[in-house]
Amino acid sequence: MKRSTILAMLAMLAMLASACGSNAEQTPLAIVANAHQAGTLAVGTQRVLVGIAEQDGLGFLGGEDVPVEFDFFYGDDPNQEGQTVKGSFVWTVPEVRGLYRTTVTFDRPGTWGLVARLSGQPASGVTLFSVVSESPVPDVGDSAPEAVTPTGTEFALEDISSDSAPDPRFYELSLDEAIRSGKPTVVVFATPAFCTSATCGPTLDVVKSLAGGYPGVNFVHVEVYTNLTAQNPDDLQVVPAVEAWRLPSEPWVFVIDEAGYVSERFEGTLAPEELQAALDR
Repeated sequence: MKRSTILAMLAMLAMLASACGSNAEQTPLAIVANAHQAGTLAVGTQRVLVGIAEQDGLGFLGGEDVPVEFDFFYGDDPNQEGQTVKGSFVWTVPEVRGLYRTTVTFDRPGTWGLVARLSGQPASGVTLFSVVSESPVPDVGDSAPEAVTPTGTEFALEDISSDSAPDPRFYELSLDEAIRSGKPTVVVFATPAFCTSATCGPTLDVVKSLAGGYPGVNFVHVEVYTNLTAQNPDDLQVVPAVEAWRLPSEPWVFVIDEAGYVSERFEGTLAPEELQAALDR
């Protein structure tokens, strides 16, 4: 996959990920921030990210202290029976911007709709998004692809990571070695220096902040791009591991169990408590 392909898929996410605490009194607009058009939302129980924007697109609504409820339903008619779920705010860039996350069970593929009810605001209009039969991205219960990734024993960290402060522990094992180690593994696909949505660095930092508390877990950072010193960003090429995992966007975080199966996946961004709960389980 070319860098330009990922950039095209992320263009909308970059705009949506800047949701923050505005209080404009007008009908809000709810927008699904998952790369659903690339098939990341599939039949089953899924983690959904939603941005709440002002109707004119000039500002964003929501925050940690602003509750929101979502109505999800099949098709485009909000009057039919559906699911009502609460959203939890998660910072994409700490204290700067964020999105709401929630969990929804989709019982069939096709076009789905949602309506958001933000505290103190009128209900949003109907927002439509796609759900596929099966996501190309490894999901919970799937076998984790055993892709080879570069390690710090072979390369200087600045050649295999665009993180400004890389943690050497995250580059000790190739991803395939970690999966086969018989230990749980957390893998982060992120490119802090080239992330279009600006969420890669903060997401990687969340994982790094928790790693010290789990000495029995492998932690692997997979830099999304190779040839990081390219003069032209368009010359960056996606690493084979991203292709093997069929990722249409970044960042992604996966928790893999001792047997090599995906036990949790997080698209786009995550709160520390989400990953901590997954590791504790």
